[in-house]
Formats: sequence, structure tokens, C-alpha cells
Amino acid sequence: MLEIKYRMGWLKACQAGWQVDAFLQWPEGRKERPTGAVIIFAAFSGEWAQRWKRRKSGKMQKGWIRWYVGHARLTGRPRFRLDLVRFRRHLESFPGP
Repeated sequence: MLEIKYRMGWLKACQAGWQVDAFLQWPEGRKERPTGAVIIFAAFSGEWAQRWKRRKSGKMQKGWIRWYVGHARLTGRPRFRLDLVRFRRHLESFPGP
């Protein structure tokens, strides 16, 4: 399953989660039974675009953490995962340690 947003911030993260959850309740979503979704976006916006001020994660934008702490799971669907991928000149995923 795929969802696309231009800018990613708190509002768009909430919308993406709601839209994916709504699809899963439609006949098509129940028939296909996806186990996860990928959300593709171009850039973070607002506070999500700011960088962490800590030494270890100083280069990482806050949006990555905000997404995976608060938006990567759907309520009532603990095994369903929403992964975030940024598309600039190439695909970028969560910049882990």
C-alpha cells in the first residue's frame, strides 16, 4: 500500500494514518489485507524540518523521530506498520544510528 504527501509534518502525518486506516475498512482494503504501507514525501515542514541539537543525532531532522514515535502504527492494528520514505534525488529512509 502506498500513500504520497508533498510536505510531511504533524497534520499530514495524521492525515496519512487516517487515510490508510480508512482504506483498510473499505471492501478493497479488507479483500487485499495489506500488512503495511509506505508513505512517500518530498520534505519535512515546520518543526519537523528542524534538526536535533544533540551531539549524536545533530544532523537528523526531527520529523524522522516524530514519525516513528507517534505515527508508524495504527490504533487497533498492532502488526500494521507505516514506513516513511523521502524522495529527493533518491529514496531516503530513517537514518538510523
